[in-house]
Amino acid sequence: MVELFGVMHERLAALLNTASADEPIDALRARIGNEPADRVRVLLLAEYDRLLRYRNIAEWNELVRVCEALAIVGWGEREPVEALAERWVNGAWYTTLRTREFVKLSGHGNTADNTESEWSKQAKSFVLRGGEDTHDHGIVRFASQRLPLPKNPLRLAQRVANHQKSAAAFVEALSSLRRRLDRELAGDRYGEGFDYVGIACTFSNHDDEHETVRGEFFHDAKDVPKNFKGRYYVRPRLDFGKLTQQNGLWHWRVDRRFTRAEGEQPLPVQKQLFREDLFAIVSTLGQRLAKKKLRYDVERLRGELEQLLESW
Repeated sequence: MVELFGVMHERLAALLNTASADEPIDALRARIGNEPADRVRVLLLAEYDRLLRYRNIAEWNELVRVCEALAIVGWGEREPVEALAERWVNGAWYTTLRTREFVKLSGHGNTADNTESEWSKQAKSFVLRGGEDTHDHGIVRFASQRLPLPKNPLRLAQRVANHQKSAAAFVEALSSLRRRLDRELAGDRYGEGFDYVGIACTFSNHDDEHETVRGEFFHDAKDVPKNFKGRYYVRPRLDFGKLTQQNGLWHWRVDRRFTRAEGEQPLPVQKQLFREDLFAIVSTLGQRLAKKKLRYDVERLRGELEQLLESW
């Protein structure tokens, strides 16, 4: 049995080819695709469990490759996760495991209640902060999963936390909508090649207790009152950015700026305005993707969005 397990582990190592950090993802996809998915999945899940408590950067990079392979063959009945490495603004590297609903997991690496493992620089490589393995493994770069899980393609974010007081109920409603979109929409139902549109929401904030952060948006210069004394910005209601590509997937950013007048409307009116925004975004997305000749079922996305919004 031990000998058989050793042979199986060697076979899995050959499939993953973890020694080649710069190997294109298509090469991994081609090798894994030639194997029986059910059999490979069993081996991959066992390897995932073994590496979950990674002790060093070598084991972390192996875990990333395992998660990429599982993204190809499927996780079966297990909840899929993706393994991500990020460098934060403080200059330190952090690794985390995240579900398709953007929930970060604890209990990996040397984490307990935390959801990120922090790393410290050592010589040219890195070691886990507070970890037992302080050996320099000579690895200078973190792996981070290149095959994202199929997630919600309409991702809401509040760009700045501040907002006018009368918009508080709407901001809470947006948070609720974001959670539902993350839970109920999945990009693999609509096509390939496009990842997501990030919808960044920014609010007027004329009544903040701190005067230095007060400001208002106007969608047209003619809407600015004569002799207006406060800080203000003239920006379009919807500001469509350019499609950009990363790791073979297209992304898009849209900025939505809310005026003071919009924030003073009753909650049902604010929600209806944002429904119109979302449908305008989806419609424009269809036009943009058509120009890129991407086969993406925007009509299905619109239909599922419409059904979801009926109970928002």
